[in-house]
Amino acid sequence: ANKGFTFDPPKVVVPALLIVGEGEDRSEEVQRQQKVIMDGLPNPRKKMVVTPTTEVATNHCVMENRSLVSQVLFDWLDEVFK
Repeated sequence: ANKGFTFDPPKVVVPALLIVGEGEDRSEEVQRQQKVIMDGLPNPRKKMVVTPTTEVATNHCVMENRSLVSQVLFDWLDEVFK
């Protein structure tokens, strides 16, 4: 389905939230990708949140702690839609 697709952050003009688990964030490659994305997103309403291991939200998609992900997401939406 994604064959030939290239993600181009400057084309994303809407607000954006990037949530990453602390465990993933330890990877230099993940950090490089995050930097490319965050530096490339043109909308000033962009935010990256690294969820902590101490909150059991450390791995891919941070699904070990859905409550924390929901809290981060809805707090960000509150900021965006004030």
